This record gives sequence, C-alpha cells and structure tokens, in this order.
Amino acid sequence: MPTNPYEDDRADEQMLQAVDELAERTAEADRLRTELADAQVRYDTLLRQAADLQNYKRRNEADRPRLRDEGKADAVRALVVTLDDLVRALEAAQTVEGAAAVALREGVEAVRKNFEAALKTLGVEPIEAVGHPFDPHVHEALLKQPAEDAAPDTVVGELRRGYRIGDRVVRTSQVIVSA
Repeated sequence: MPTNPYEDDRADEQMLQAVDELAERTAEADRLRTELADAQVRYDTLLRQAADLQNYKRRNEADRPRLRDEGKADAVRALVVTLDDLVRALEAAQTVEGAAAVALREGVEAVRKNFEAALKTLGVEPIEAVGHPFDPHVHEALLKQPAEDAAPDTVVGELRRGYRIGDRVVRTSQVIVSA
C-alpha cells in the first residue's frame, strides 16, 4: 500500500500544531504559576501589614492612659510650684500687720484653697511626710539632724511638700530626717 505523501505532510503539520499548542499552554501555565506565586507573596505581605496595624492600634490603646497620666503629671508639676509660692506668700504675710495685710492674707488663702481644690479634682493628693518613716520613694532627704522626740529615720520637717496622683509620685517631698 502506497502512502499518500500529502497525508504524511498533513499528519506532520497536525503534529507540529499540537506541539505548538502544547508549548503555548505550557508557557501560559508557567506564566500563571508565576503570577500565583507573586499574588501569594503580595497576600502574605498584606496579612503581615494588617497584623502590624492591629498590633500598632493595640499598643496605642494601651499607651493612651499612660501618656495621659504623664501629661497630667507634667502639668501638675508646673502647677504645684505656684502653690508653693502661694504658701510662701502666706507665711510672709503673717509678719505684716494691719487691715490691708489681713485682707491680703485672706485673699491669698482663698486662692490657695481654690488651687488645692482644683488639684484634688485632678486626683492630686499631698504626700504626708512629718511624723512618718522616711521612704526614699516619696521623700527626698535634704538634711539629717538629731531629734530627741522622734525615732531614727523619721521625717521631722518638710521643706517642700510632695504630691502624688494615685500611686504615682508626681513630686517627692523634700524633708528633714531624724538621725
């Protein structure tokens, strides 16, 4: 049986078309695999960024009260200096006599009381010092002197009042401690 040479050419042509089609499909499959791998990398990156954002938000929420308290403490530190000045003015006014001096003392005393009330509404409390045992966390010892009527390491005098907000010391008390 003689074979038709045209049939062999057609079979070869079909085979070449099949090979070309397979090559195209392989190239397309490779391209899709590459795109899938790139998409997976982008997806993983997006997931990490979303997790980082959640962690940032969580830390920010946790830090907010601490930052608020620090800001409040900074403001209170600035304000208690003015309160110290009012107390010194009252002490100095005790030596002056006359009706004008009495009126001035009463006015400054009223301002001091209002100031202390305002600090109290912010949660600021004075640190009790005199008569209490020396505590380096709330007291700053400036002097040490003998005291017959106090046990050793007891606060016998206060040079500058200290303040706290809750358990947090805003300013230590400057004190005199018995030796």
